[in-house]
Amino acid sequence: MTNSDDTVLAGSLEVERALASDVSTTAEQLQTLADSSDAATREAVAINPNTPFEVLLSLGAEFPTQLLDNPVFPLLLLEHPNWLEEVSPTTLRSLLKQKNAPSYLLEQAADKADLELQLKWVRHGQTSAKILSCLTRSRHQQVVEEAQLHVNLVGEVIEDYEKQVKVSISNFLGQSSLSPQYTNQLEALVQICAIPNQISEFWIEEPFYRNFCREIAAYPSADPILLTQLARHSDERVRQIVLRNPSLPTTTLRQSAQQDSVRCYAAANPSIPADLVEKLVQDSSEDVRFALARNPQVSVSTLMMLASDSDGSVAHAAGQALSSKRLTEIQQSDPQMIAQIMKAHTNPSEDDRTVPAQQLTIQELQALASNPETTADILKILSQGPLKLREKVAANPNTPASLLAEMVYDGQERIRWEVARNPNTPLKVLFKELARDPKIHAVIGLQMSSQWYDNPEKEHVLDIIAAESTSPLLKLLQQLIREGGKAARLFLALRSDLPVELLTHWPGQAEVEVRVAIAQNSNTPASVLTQLAQDTNPDIRHAVAQNIATEATTLELMLQHDQDSYLRSLIAAHPALPSSVLEELAKDNDRAIRCSAMNNPNLSSEVAKQIVCGDYANEYLLLHPDYFTKHPEHRTEILNTYVDTWPLNARFWVLRQPEMSITVLQDKSQSEDWLDRFAIAENLATPLEILQTLAADVNRLVRAAAKQRL
Repeated sequence: MTNSDDTVLAGSLEVERALASDVSTTAEQLQTLADSSDAATREAVAINPNTPFEVLLSLGAEFPTQLLDNPVFPLLLLEHPNWLEEVSPTTLRSLLKQKNAPSYLLEQAADKADLELQLKWVRHGQTSAKILSCLTRSRHQQVVEEAQLHVNLVGEVIEDYEKQVKVSISNFLGQSSLSPQYTNQLEALVQICAIPNQISEFWIEEPFYRNFCREIAAYPSADPILLTQLARHSDERVRQIVLRNPSLPTTTLRQSAQQDSVRCYAAANPSIPADLVEKLVQDSSEDVRFALARNPQVSVSTLMMLASDSDGSVAHAAGQALSSKRLTEIQQSDPQMIAQIMKAHTNPSEDDRTVPAQQLTIQELQALASNPETTADILKILSQGPLKLREKVAANPNTPASLLAEMVYDGQERIRWEVARNPNTPLKVLFKELARDPKIHAVIGLQMSSQWYDNPEKEHVLDIIAAESTSPLLKLLQQLIREGGKAARLFLALRSDLPVELLTHWPGQAEVEVRVAIAQNSNTPASVLTQLAQDTNPDIRHAVAQNIATEATTLELMLQHDQDSYLRSLIAAHPALPSSVLEELAKDNDRAIRCSAMNNPNLSSEVAKQIVCGDYANEYLLLHPDYFTKHPEHRTEILNTYVDTWPLNARFWVLRQPEMSITVLQDKSQSEDWLDRFAIAENLATPLEILQTLAADVNRLVRAAAKQRL
């Protein structure tokens, strides 16, 4: 372009700008000039009082200040009462954002503004009552709620503070959806911290939350105050569940036990106090007495009363519980006392007044000898008693191999028979001592062939045992593996005392059931388990995943190459798995896999803390209700995390917790959400300077809460 062209263009722009500024320019000309490419021209059109109204509105987005300064703009609004329907959202937003926007404009357009602007006004301390009144008609519920609580519209709270808080929070909660993820978050928080009354009372009164209340009523880590509230729930099922909760306060349990419909659930509570037991043992309801008889906390004296109950089911339940309690007490006794009691039974003519026989009946001694939980020391003493006691000890699956090796020389055939049947009896004893007895070794053949006496394999096994009983043990075992049949091989493959060399060279040639048994055997070498981990049969891989001897490297390879969800859940529970692998499994989409990983003792404290901060917090806390008892130092950090990642109503009660850090309280005291500020105003740990700021808040409830604290 030449200099002359520049001169011509500059001259035309000057003409345009002059025309746009001239109040005598016609409306038609101004409309044309509004489309000019020159910004200064368009700006002049926006402030020209002769510009048509629709043109002004079109220019308002670009030049809102000039439009508002146009002297005829207020008059034009009067001439066009429906101007809000004609103006574009962009122009309206530009006009309402201006500092020189007149109040009458804000009053007309407040409820039509976008959400950002409406929230800005409703949270500002200088917003007039007229504008706030308009905002109560907003299409945005959040704006309506905050406008209705603005101190410039409704004034300070004078009375019924708690009632107004409850109404406002109920209105807010009523808008919240109860999606599965949202429910999990609430359930997790129930186990982490105390719940504000305004929320718990809403849950209890709102039928929509009935199933949710049934769920949390069983949580032992729930706040006792919440459990007391749930005990008064209108839903009978909620009351039944909470009455079995061991964390329910004793006072509440006593009061609730007066209700006929739920009294039997109170009787089943493991934390039931002694005075309530004394009352319920005389209850006219068989269901109540039956629940009491099955309660593990009921004393021996109470069980003795119930054992003679007129109702047969109550008496039977009490008798079983009494026997179990007696056995537990006896197992914790000094073994020498057992010896003295046995002596009193064996020699009733002797005057042994120190331990009278009636302290423990012969039937109880026999039950003790049969109980798998009886200690080795007591079993040793009982093995020296009468025939019936020795027989029970010989059959007890917990009897040590060393004691069984001694009992093989018992003069009674029945004792040797039971020793031969006991899975703890060492192979050397089984094949070198018992196999020489023609009346006893038949039971060995039965174990190694079938439970049926007519199984033809039994005779073949017996022939091998009889022919080789004097041969070295290893040679006999090798022959049984080669010739004894599948049942014999299965029997040997399950033995933890089978020589390792046999387990090492066996798997590839074995039947499926036998390979499963080898994969289950804790004595199987790690190299063999690695080989079996690649087997095509899933039962074998599952057995490897559960074997305590399987190494972490093998387990990790299985995770990489096998997507079988059941197998992965078994691996996630394995004690050899490192925390780094468990961290990933604890996030798995499969709940069973996640829970196995969460329950694994190798899961580190740091990883557990991350889980409690995440989406699966509820699952973890249900598995570990004592988490915060063991890790109280994690509570503040976890609560701080929830403030940033959880929804508003969850933040509301998190921010009320006194463990919150001062930094978070300071930050959230400036939150745009009034519930955040309200929670901080009610927090007992909130510093004075923050309370003083909140006492001047635009929200009447926040102000009232802060002033009440001050």
